[in-house]
Amino acid sequence: MFRSDFIHPKLLTPVGQIKFLLDDVVFFAEMGILNDDRGTVLTTMLEEGIKHLDQNNFNGTITRLKAFIGEINAEIKKGVLSKREGEGLIDAANDAIIITH
Repeated sequence: MFRSDFIHPKLLTPVGQIKFLLDDVVFFAEMGILNDDRGTVLTTMLEEGIKHLDQNNFNGTITRLKAFIGEINAEIKKGVLSKREGEGLIDAANDAIIITH
């Protein structure tokens, strides 16, 4: 289970949803599932998405979230993340995209 699994996306702002997603990525890094470099890359992508939101650049946020999804898919294909772990992150990122529109 991911923290983001417990919150319905309509109850969160886009920033809130991305922060829940960040917590999941940090958890995977702390558990050693993602190495420090990958954890840093993924958290940076999400933090950039929040910065774009702060600037009302919704397209920039969506672009960062889609890139994040691409990176998660790559981690699944490499076997770093299980399908379940990766899909949980992808679902949370898609929820963030939905509520960003």
